[in-house]
This record gives sequence, C-alpha cells and structure tokens, in this order.
Amino acid sequence: MFANPMLRTGTRALLCSVLLVTSSAGDTIRQTDGKLIKDVSIVEETLGQVSYKEGNSTRSVKSESVAGVTFDKYPRLVDEAEAAILDENYDEALQLLDDFVDGQIANPRERRKWAPAYAAWRTVQLRMELSDLDGVVSSADRLIQNFADSRYLPSAFMAKATALSLSGKGDRATRALEDFERLITSKTLSKRWELECRLAKIQVDSQMSGQQRREALSQVAAEADEFPSVISRARVVEGETWLAQAERNPAGSGDLYQKAQVIFAEIIQDASADDETLAGAYTGLGDCLFYGASGNAEKLKDALMHYLRVVVLYEGQNRYVPKALFYAMLCFDQLDDRRGKADMKRTLTRDYPGSKWAAEAAKR
Repeated sequence: MFANPMLRTGTRALLCSVLLVTSSAGDTIRQTDGKLIKDVSIVEETLGQVSYKEGNSTRSVKSESVAGVTFDKYPRLVDEAEAAILDENYDEALQLLDDFVDGQIANPRERRKWAPAYAAWRTVQLRMELSDLDGVVSSADRLIQNFADSRYLPSAFMAKATALSLSGKGDRATRALEDFERLITSKTLSKRWELECRLAKIQVDSQMSGQQRREALSQVAAEADEFPSVISRARVVEGETWLAQAERNPAGSGDLYQKAQVIFAEIIQDASADDETLAGAYTGLGDCLFYGASGNAEKLKDALMHYLRVVVLYEGQNRYVPKALFYAMLCFDQLDDRRGKADMKRTLTRDYPGSKWAAEAAKR
C-alpha cells in the first residue's frame, strides 16, 4: 500500500519498537476521551458495555465510551492472523480470520467471548485497508447477521455505508445508514451512535449545499458535548465544505481556504481525534497549501509532506488515501520529480483502481 518501501519498512520498525516498549501483562481499553484502562482482562464486549477483570474484581465501562481495545492474548488462529498482518501476508491473514469466524458461527466454542466478533471486525478493517470494498460490505454483513449484540455492530454498519459510498453506491449507503438508524431506535443505543449516523448521512448526501451541510454539521456538533471525537470529525467535514466551495469559486477562494486551514490546523492538535479524522485534517491541510502554492517550491513541499503523512500513517483510511496519493503525484510533478510522480501514480492505480482519483491519474 506504500509507494516507497523504505517508508513502510521504517514505519513497521517504529511500530515494533513501540509495541515492545508499551506491551503489558494484560489488555488495554482506550476510551473516547483518550484515557486508558490498563492491565485488565476483557471478559465480554456487548452493545451496552465492555466488562473486564481487574485483579479479583469484575468491572465494566459503557461501550459508547470505548474507542478501542488492545488485547494481550488471542486464540491461536487470530494470533497467527495478527502475525501475518505484521508480515504483510494479507491473504493468509484473511484466510485465518475467516476460518476462525466461520468456524465459530458454525460451532461456537471459543472460551474468550469477545474473540469471534473481534475477528469478524478485523476482517472488515483489513479489507478496508486493502481497498476491497465489496469484501468490506460482505464482511460487515456477516458481522451484522451473526453478532447482533457485539460492540462492533455499529462500526460494521458505518464501515458498510462508507464502502458503498466510496464505491459510488450512494443510494445503498443511505439505505445501510437507515438500517443503522432502525437499530439505534430498537436497541435504544447511545446518543453517540445517533450522532455518528447523522454525520455519515450528511457525508453521503450529494443533494445538500455547502451551507446546508454546515448548518447540519453545526447541529451535530452542538449535541455532541459528551463525544469529542464526533465533534472533531464534524469539524473536518465542515472544513471540506469550505474547500469544495473554494474549488467552485476560484476568484474568491483565498478567504475560503483560510477558513478551512484554520479548522484543519486545530483538528491535528485535538487529542480526541481518531485516525479517520486526522487523515481528513492532514489531507485538508495539504489541499489548502497546494492550492495556495502557485508554483512556490517550499509551499509545494509542505503540501507534499501533509499528503505523504496520510499515505504513510493512515493507510487504512480509504476515504482520504487515494486523494492524498493523487495530490502528492501533482506535487511531485510541479517539483519536476518524475520518479516521485511515477511512484505515486503507480501506487494509486495499483491499490485503488476503481477510485475517481485513479481515473484522474491515468489522464496525466
């Protein structure tokens, strides 16, 4: 997925060193406010709560406040799959995960109650990283149909809608989000998921004007006091509306790019921002710098660094990586770096062949 193998190697080395330094004797729960619950043992992850053992006590935290969990130990097949992912053997990893999930669906026997749904969610994540959008939809459907009380269920609906939207199937994406809305109502899920769903619907609605989007986003943010990650993501989408308006109105684009740049610059300093949000903010900053460069080499290099940050650090964020690759290609082109341009173009057309950005790259 990386154009420059040295970037990937360096990133993997950094990842391994971080894992060695931060590894613990138990599981770690990362909360949406950035706080960690360390050295515990996860018992179960449901729609309502994540229960865990801490010493001799069993405690719980609401699922809505959990951003992620790092597990210390996995079932054998899942452990082998995680090792294969680190070695970039993605086909092997998916086969191992699929075998484990399908086996548990057919004959549930895993003593770790959280593991089957976790493995099902990993197949969704991995297929998204590999830009297998049809695979994302089918994997999300498997999770939705077989793990109806899992903490990962809302994320599966969101991933399905995102994959359909990226595939140009906006109507189906909207229907997936409507299904999610019905789940939220029927299960009386957290306000967080109502807001996440509303935000996603704003993103996939092609009929809304920029002003209508900003008004709707402002309402979502106003209701999201308890969920800072939702606020930061809504603000990224707001910044994107200013970018879109600037692209349609080049004569008055200066102020519009400035408005967008202020938003994106604030987001990258936000500790609550997740990877999708940060990928969007860095891509947006790259856009602001690129369009303001007017051939200035230093500004183009600054824009390029923001785009490459997205490509290297947020490779699984398919809403943004193809665009970042395309504009990195344009930066290299304007900097007369033919090798860099060729690397970006090759990676984009190879890894995201069905994207509009690959189609644009093919013309250049």
